[in-house]
Amino acid sequence: MIHNQEEEDIVSDIKHNFEDVTNTQIHNHLQNNKCLEIFVLNGDSNRIINLVRLFKISGKMAYIKLVVA
Repeated sequence: MIHNQEEEDIVSDIKHNFEDVTNTQIHNHLQNNKCLEIFVLNGDSNRIINLVRLFKISGKMAYIKLVVA
């Protein structure tokens, strides 16, 4: 996921409700005050889908991609 650095509070608020399915989170700063977030998720698929849905409906994420392996 990519978002503006100013939206970090929204990301933090959402992700803390899904610690049960989050194995790892990587946060990296990009150019132009953008942040890259990579989540490695494992667990109940409905919880994972809901996490992604909340990021999408926030309207604050520039890019979201769910990859299932």
